[in-house]
Amino acid sequence: MFDTRGEMMKNFIRKYGLALSIIFIAIAALTLRLIMLEDIPRGWNVDEAGIAYDAWCIAKYGVDRFRYPHPVMFTNFGGGGQSCMYTYMTAFLFKIFDFSKFIVRLPAVIMSMMVMLSGIFFLKISEYDRKKTVIWALVYTITPYFIMSARFAFDCNLMLGAASIFMVFLAVALKKEKPVYYIAAGIVCGLVLYTYSLSYIVMILFLLMMLIYLLYMKKLSFKQAVCFCVPLALMAAPLIFVQLINILGLETRTIWKFTFINLDGYRIKEIGFPKLSNVINLLKVIFLHDNLGFNTNEKYMTLYVISIPFFVIGFIKGIVNFLKNIKNRKSGLCDIVLLWFIAEFVMGLMLAEVLTSRLNGIFFSVLFYIVQGIAFTIDAVRKVKFKAVVAAAISLVYLVFAVSFLKYYYTTEKYNRYTGMEDDYREAIEFIQSLDYLDDKPIYVSQAYVNYIFYLVSCDTPPSPYDVDLKNNTTQFGRLTLGLPEEQDIIYKACYIIGRSAGGDYPKLYPLGLQIKEFDNEVCVFYPAD
Repeated sequence: MFDTRGEMMKNFIRKYGLALSIIFIAIAALTLRLIMLEDIPRGWNVDEAGIAYDAWCIAKYGVDRFRYPHPVMFTNFGGGGQSCMYTYMTAFLFKIFDFSKFIVRLPAVIMSMMVMLSGIFFLKISEYDRKKTVIWALVYTITPYFIMSARFAFDCNLMLGAASIFMVFLAVALKKEKPVYYIAAGIVCGLVLYTYSLSYIVMILFLLMMLIYLLYMKKLSFKQAVCFCVPLALMAAPLIFVQLINILGLETRTIWKFTFINLDGYRIKEIGFPKLSNVINLLKVIFLHDNLGFNTNEKYMTLYVISIPFFVIGFIKGIVNFLKNIKNRKSGLCDIVLLWFIAEFVMGLMLAEVLTSRLNGIFFSVLFYIVQGIAFTIDAVRKVKFKAVVAAAISLVYLVFAVSFLKYYYTTEKYNRYTGMEDDYREAIEFIQSLDYLDDKPIYVSQAYVNYIFYLVSCDTPPSPYDVDLKNNTTQFGRLTLGLPEEQDIIYKACYIIGRSAGGDYPKLYPLGLQIKEFDNEVCVFYPAD
């Protein structure tokens, strides 16, 4: 009886052990990304607040903060443009849930989890290896970059999740070779373009390399190419129209329910020719850290220092396999990961400023090669008992790093203040409203150019007239003025809301002898006595 039970248990583990392990790891990964989501990183980034307000306006009024109906690309600050997928995902959630920072950051968590799931599916499709799928899930779950990038609302950070899904759909199409799969891959490829403008460059480079690769391997028919390109072209058409409007200097146009905006600060000039001088900085940003503390952690690095040698091993192995496939004209699904890495890397060489958020799409390939390197290291040991020792040693080192990082991140990071991160003005506004004698007093909000957004996300403010008139350089609306007056025009009988980053305005207000109310979030109100 006991032997039978033991055999049943072995069969159960053999059949369901991997699935149960992945489910358990996925729950742990999701928990690490959801816990204290509103508090870490602290405050709102200005782009987060911009997404939040645009999404709220879309959900409630069907227009963005500038009263444009359903923009294909949002204006953001200075007219620089902001990709739309994150905003529309958030707007959808606002229609179901109340406005909150948690909901604003939730799409980042959802799309981050797609990296984990996509990697597992990709490994199953390309080279079914139970060990590698578990390694992928574990490394994804505990490494700093994949935790940190899932916890704030940057439109660009969706590119990693969307690109990971695209890798899976493309792998399925190449393996099954049926038109329907190429159609699906073309649609998902088009969706990636709505996550981040830099994806245009990456996708062009990648698809050119893929075309040459598949033609050389004789793995692409005309019918398959059409099935992929037609849905991609249809998906990309609205974005192409936006680019033409801005390149040709055409006026903003609304067609049906969608708006194609002429951006005041069109940033195409920020992209240049690839520069080899960028290589060192690019490697630093990928494997060490960048200069934004909420993006990466200088002490723990993007993926822990132990991951670097494993990446090198996996990357070399990937190149060797790629060259063998080219020589033998035998295509391999893993080759597309290398081509994606190259496309991302070349795009990074074209940037004036390299940040992990701008390069986020490369981390699917980076994680893939780390997993390959770990698996290769374990498999290189011939004796089974020593394999277990090596695997346990690697796991222990990662565990030590992870425990140290997670302890720091969830106990200390909530107190850190980073440039560009502000709290909203909700408490300040409620305080002014609580004092009846201030009802008729003018209210000034510091630094109108960007800080006005923290005022708008603090109260139920319709998308009129603030931002439209801000675009026209008008900053006064009733008793509210966005921005401080000139120093000689500052008056005593007024309220002044000063954000943390605008602390330089304090000396202008101290001489007036105003009352001061400072909140825990470092937002300050200067106001007259009764």
